[in-house]
Amino acid sequence: VKEADRNWGTSVHVCAKPSDCIGLTNPDATYVVQQHIKDPLLMDDGRKCHIKFYVLLVGHEDGERWHLYTYQDGYLSISPNKWTPEDLSKDTQVTIIRSERITDWKPWPTAYPKCKAGVVKIIKKAVGDGKLEG
Repeated sequence: VKEADRNWGTSVHVCAKPSDCIGLTNPDATYVVQQHIKDPLLMDDGRKCHIKFYVLLVGHEDGERWHLYTYQDGYLSISPNKWTPEDLSKDTQVTIIRSERITDWKPWPTAYPKCKAGVVKIIKKAVGDGKLEG
C-alpha cells in the first residue's frame, strides 16, 4: 500500500494479506495497491531491484502520431537488505537505494532491448485504446 502522491519509498507498507491494507488507509487519501511480485528481479547479492530508465514520448501536432525515444542510461533501485518472501520489512521489500547506474549492471545490454520493446508495446496499446490524447 502506498499513498499515490508519495515517492522514494515513503509511505510504502507491505501487507501479508489484502485485509491488512485497509487498516493503513486514511479516508481522505488516494492509494496505490500492488500485488506482490513472487519472483522479483534480484542483484547478484540477492537484494531486490528494479530498473529505471528514461523515456520521452512526443505527440505530434496532428494528435494522431507519436514518437517514442528511450535513453539507454538510468538507475537501478535496490533494497537495502537481501530479499526473502517471508521478510515483509521495508528494508527488504522496498527498492529505495538509487545510486547504481544501470550502465554498470552486467545484464543491462541484454535487458535494455527487452525493456524498450515493453515500453513500445504499452504505448502502442495506449494509443490503440485511445488512452493518449495529443
